Amino acid sequence: MKLRPCRPGPAPLSPSKMPIEKTIKKKLFFALFIAVIILGLCYFGCLYLDKKNISTSQAKRADLNGNLIDESYTLIAGRLTIAESQKTIWQSPADWQIDSFVLADANNDGLLDLNLSLWKPGSFGTSKPFWLKENDPSVKNHFFIYNLSGDKLKMVWGSSNLGAPNCEFLIQDIDGDSQNELLVIEGEYRTATACQGRYVALWSWNGWGFSNDWRSGEGDYSNLRMSENDTGRFLSVDHGNEVLFFPDLSKK
Repeated sequence: MKLRPCRPGPAPLSPSKMPIEKTIKKKLFFALFIAVIILGLCYFGCLYLDKKNISTSQAKRADLNGNLIDESYTLIAGRLTIAESQKTIWQSPADWQIDSFVLADANNDGLLDLNLSLWKPGSFGTSKPFWLKENDPSVKNHFFIYNLSGDKLKMVWGSSNLGAPNCEFLIQDIDGDSQNELLVIEGEYRTATACQGRYVALWSWNGWGFSNDWRSGEGDYSNLRMSENDTGRFLSVDHGNEVLFFPDLSKK
């Protein structure tokens, strides 16, 4: 019997090549994972800016401290700056995200107030109720009212974490009683700071805070505004593809 020589099979990978190939695959997988994360952040960032409608810029002038010189109130990228005669009086803290502000008499004391809708960490400020051991560190929506005395801001009233965030707000006398009301579009915290209007609510100053006088049914509300026709000025709001009018939120 003749023995045939065995054909040599493929040479095994050298030990030095195997780790290199594994390292290359790991690097490619890691690069792909990072790319997916970046694309996701860009996508949700675009959604956030679209929902916010990039409406974080406002500029107004008024004389809140009564010295016959108008102050400038400028909101850019969520930060408010107050200046008088080109000198900065106040700038909002860096950890606040201010959605909007209104210069109006919110508490009906005859003085113009600075009214802020803002997001910040902590339910309370430097002082909290004595029965609470810790401040809530989560970022929630707040409503603050200030007076300007000389070059100092003084808080008139400030909310803790609101039960529902204010997406939009107006301060107007909507019932003709010479008393201003606070009208808001309320959203939900599940949409984070990208507030989507779910309810329209009417609040009035009661001497120490605000009382809720009325709230709409659930819907898709936006663009709270003053409108005008032949009969006068009135409040209106967009509801989906419709426009509703106050005080009964009916279509006209």
